[in-house]
Amino acid sequence: MPLPASPQPRTAKPTKASFLDIGDAVGRLTGLLFGASAQAPRLSSAEYIQHPALRVLAEQTDRIARLGSVETALMTQTQSEAARGVSELQTVIRRAGINPNSYTRRFESGHGMGGPDIPLQNVQVEGIADKSFSIALLRASAVVDQMDTLLSAMHHLPLAMPVAGSQFERTSGFGARVDPFTGQYSFHSGVDFAGPWGSLIESTAPGRVIYAGQRGGYGNMVEIDHGFGIHTRYGHLSTILVQVGANVPAGAPIGKLGSTGRSTGPHVHYEVWYDDVVRNPSTFIEAGRHVL
Repeated sequence: MPLPASPQPRTAKPTKASFLDIGDAVGRLTGLLFGASAQAPRLSSAEYIQHPALRVLAEQTDRIARLGSVETALMTQTQSEAARGVSELQTVIRRAGINPNSYTRRFESGHGMGGPDIPLQNVQVEGIADKSFSIALLRASAVVDQMDTLLSAMHHLPLAMPVAGSQFERTSGFGARVDPFTGQYSFHSGVDFAGPWGSLIESTAPGRVIYAGQRGGYGNMVEIDHGFGIHTRYGHLSTILVQVGANVPAGAPIGKLGSTGRSTGPHVHYEVWYDDVVRNPSTFIEAGRHVL
């Protein structure tokens, strides 16, 4: 029979706390916090602070809490910046002489929106446990969505000029003036831009052509429906380049400058209508300078 093995010298070094050690410490901490049997070992606050595994856990928990606070603050800042952008877009619409709130509601109703009203504090975002961050995220998302709606609504506003180039001159504004034919005071329902004969006249916003032909004092005229109660008219054209029913983008050529109808020389008579009321085109053009 082999002889018993002789004792070996100890050469191993002390090891770090194992998972079993950590588990035992956590168990003792749980007993301290939530109550345990009288026989369960107690963990003092000094032991909790000194234990390396629990100290790391506490540091990580604190770091995660700080990160959550920072992320919530950043999301709140994003919401604030988006809200500032919404305010600026509303100002542009207001400068055009249109109430931005009623115009936006009209735009939204024309695109079929609705649904139940659910408070944000009752919504749980999947994958996000922090309630404060969740609410900040939802609010920022709502403001960004509001900005997108305003941008889409502004897309239908005639904020551009019907002519392009330094060769054009505004010869008559909107409002009361001395009529060039009678010499009497009369109301001018648009803005006149004079320029070289045959110059291209462009649509000032996307829309659908609802009139293209001769129309009394307008001469050859094109009228475009831009949706949501907005129409534009372009008069005294020498040539019409579009047909009724055509969908035209902003900047599309719709005719050529001329002097047909009640006109003293080559120019385009440009009008803007909103809710069947003629508006000053200059307010739209000036508002467009802030975004175009």
